[in-house]
Amino acid sequence: AQEGNFEHGPQNADARSKVKMVCSRFESICRAIVQAVEQRSLKVRRIDLAADKLIRKLPGFTKLGPIIGDVPGVEVGDEFLYRVELALVGLHRPYQGGIDTTRDETGLLIAISVVASGGYPDERSRLGELIYTGSGKNGEDQKLGNGNLALKNCIQRKTPVRVIHGFKGDNREGSSHSR
Repeated sequence: AQEGNFEHGPQNADARSKVKMVCSRFESICRAIVQAVEQRSLKVRRIDLAADKLIRKLPGFTKLGPIIGDVPGVEVGDEFLYRVELALVGLHRPYQGGIDTTRDETGLLIAISVVASGGYPDERSRLGELIYTGSGKNGEDQKLGNGNLALKNCIQRKTPVRVIHGFKGDNREGSSHSR
């Protein structure tokens, strides 16, 4: 962050290189924040949100809008430690919400991605299958609005939805990551 500039990569870099560069810069800023916290020169509650705040203020940072379909430079199986990274590379914009939505060319609300984090008791999956409870209060009937309606619209229109699988308790202290 002290370099004072943030670019999504050189203009001639391919999409994969740009994604790797964004993640590398995010991780570098996180490490710097962790060092400052350990030296007691900085106090933050969440390293990921502090790093995100810094990155977004740097000249050259471009906030990515909604991306329908494949995200250039991201490959199936890529792993991310923080949900903030999902937003930085264009996979999933909400930091907490499980369903990311946008409007299609006709103005219909559609889902562009879901994060299946295993937070609901009936959410289970097998190879090639995902049972997704939807968005709403845990343990209550889901309402057909917002993200849930967007998912229904995708089913009707046969619009693909990206699935990001969240993992908790992966041997890193207090962390969860997404793939």
